[in-house]
Amino acid sequence: RRGCDPGSPRPRPRGPVAGSRRGSAEGPRSRALGLEPDAISGLPQILDASLLQDPEAAAAEIRDRILAWPHWARASARLKPRNGTSGRGQHELAAESPPSAASLRVLARQGGAVLEPGLARTRDLSTQLRIGDAEGVVILGSLRLLTTADGGFLGQRGEVDSRGRVFSGDPEDEALREAAACLAVRAREAGYLGPAGVDSFAFLHPESGDEQLRPVVELNARFTMGTVAIGLVRRSLELVRERLDLRPGQRRAFWFTLRAPDEAWLRAEAAAPDEAFRIALCEETTSGAGEPHSRAALFFARDAAVLDALGAPPT
Repeated sequence: RRGCDPGSPRPRPRGPVAGSRRGSAEGPRSRALGLEPDAISGLPQILDASLLQDPEAAAAEIRDRILAWPHWARASARLKPRNGTSGRGQHELAAESPPSAASLRVLARQGGAVLEPGLARTRDLSTQLRIGDAEGVVILGSLRLLTTADGGFLGQRGEVDSRGRVFSGDPEDEALREAAACLAVRAREAGYLGPAGVDSFAFLHPESGDEQLRPVVELNARFTMGTVAIGLVRRSLELVRERLDLRPGQRRAFWFTLRAPDEAWLRAEAAAPDEAFRIALCEETTSGAGEPHSRAALFFARDAAVLDALGAPPT
């Protein structure tokens, strides 16, 4: 609960922090927690479903809100559903090019939308939690999130220690974990119990160019692929200790992916069997055209550079 009570210090990373959560802790509520940076203060806004049901009025409102933003923010805006998954249903737009009437009606059926400026993201992160009645908020781990350009899931990277604790390996790891726990406490107070994932990202400040952290983008009140990845990593812990000599005080890198590099990995594993290994999670499937469709696997390495060399986006 540290940082969540009105009289206590807020959890702050080295850079400013922002946040909006689809469906529950968006805009004003994130600002009330002190989780919004000066760079985008007041810019992420909620568009209610009732507004979006009138496409003409909604388009005019979206245009007016974008034109009220600072000059740097008007060039690119993002409209995303309040109740969405894996980056689906997002729209890139500008004041002079509002979304179509059909798109607005779809967003209305998804509980409304979040309007926010487009930011130059440098990396995506997430924190996985369990929100319980008696146990309170438990942080399961934090991860580097790997996605496509439109937010589709590709995999996770991170580090695991000899006790099975999972970390993103990011310099701002502690800040994003604290912010996620703070938001989870509020969700619990509002009556939510169950698994949750808090998405975060680092971005370049639109004016200074400095990299900053936005540790709260949204809270997913459900099981996520991050929860799955952490569970798989922990189930593999004994094997990691044995194969990579993982001892107290040390960490080993991992990569959970749905698109495993086959030949490159086999060569790397054969050349240095004591440095890395792979656990295949399912058989390769094919698309209707006969092309490889999925090769889910979990990779572990003594050094993250081994995973970098395989083409995994670096941590």
